[in-house]
Amino acid sequence: MKRACHALGVRWLPASLLVLCLCLASGVSKAEKSKAPKDVDEAEQWLRKDLETIGAVEVQFHLDTGDLAYRTKDNKSFGFNLATLVSTVVDRDEKSGMWRVTYVSYTADKPFWWQNRDRDRAERFNAALRLLAQQAIHNLDAALATEFEKFEPQAQAWRALPEKPKMPDDAYTHKVLAEAAYHDHDVMKAFLEYNLALQKFPTWPEGQFNLALIGGELKRYRGAVFHMKEYLALVPEAPDAQAARDKMILWQDKTTHP
Repeated sequence: MKRACHALGVRWLPASLLVLCLCLASGVSKAEKSKAPKDVDEAEQWLRKDLETIGAVEVQFHLDTGDLAYRTKDNKSFGFNLATLVSTVVDRDEKSGMWRVTYVSYTADKPFWWQNRDRDRAERFNAALRLLAQQAIHNLDAALATEFEKFEPQAQAWRALPEKPKMPDDAYTHKVLAEAAYHDHDVMKAFLEYNLALQKFPTWPEGQFNLALIGGELKRYRGAVFHMKEYLALVPEAPDAQAARDKMILWQDKTTHP
């Protein structure tokens, strides 16, 4: 975390995610068994049907952000971010005889799992999950690449200025709120306030660095890499530039595609 030119540590407990422990009845047609979905629409259809079997309603997929969200009949809301998926395994649990899909998210401390007595059903679930995760990751990476392309000319123009512009008042307000939230250990509020400040004043190197660091602590690794790239675009010769690049390597390693 930067204030002026020195870093501070950030602490964060990762946002809670639903551990999907689903034991579903069969009921899948033979035509649907033992194959991968032909496209994203079919993958969404398969997973929606599986979730509805255990009482999920209003199942929604937002592949621009990677979010899968639904609520249960007793009005509880749950969700999982598909873009955080890093690996899946299908194997048989010897004790129960159930076929289990175990999948790992880089935002969670423990793996998630889903199981069914039918091996084909488990493999079908796994294939749909992986396809949707790959699509979500592709969408997010493409969106971030486009945003960085837009930012590069701004950074280049800012670097060429002999005198850097003063931070606008509305951005300064969010800066103060972000720093106060960090001081009070409210890291999520700090994250949101830094985002708002940078929307108003994107050519603020310390803000970009801080938001990258907090993003890493929140395990929002793709966003953390994005903001660290913006920091380096603004101050490529900063004393901590190599340390910033090293951070990006570590964050990128945690987002291995499924």
